[in-house]
Amino acid sequence: MFDTLTVTENLEMGGYLLTKPQLAVRIDKVMSTFPALANMRSRTASKLSGGERKMVFLGQSGTDSPAAQSPPGQAARDVNTSTHPTLGREP
Repeated sequence: MFDTLTVTENLEMGGYLLTKPQLAVRIDKVMSTFPALANMRSRTASKLSGGERKMVFLGQSGTDSPAAQSPPGQAARDVNTSTHPTLGREP
C-alpha cells in the first residue's frame, strides 16, 4: 500500500495489468464488498485507520487475482484464502 496514494489509486495499482474496463469492474466489486471504502475513494492511505487499510489491502490484492472474479457467494472463501494461504494444507 502506498501512503501518498488515494484508496482508488491503491486499488488501481493492484490491477495494473488489467484493461481499464476490467479494472473498473474489479474496483466496483471491491467497493460493493467493502461499502465503507466507497466513501473514502479520494482519501489518502496515510489517513486511514488500521481496519480501513486492511480493507484496501484485501481489495488491492484481489484486483490482480482470478479470485476477484469469483461468482457470488464465494467471496468469503476467497477472502479466507487470501488471508490464510495455508488453510486446509497439511504441515
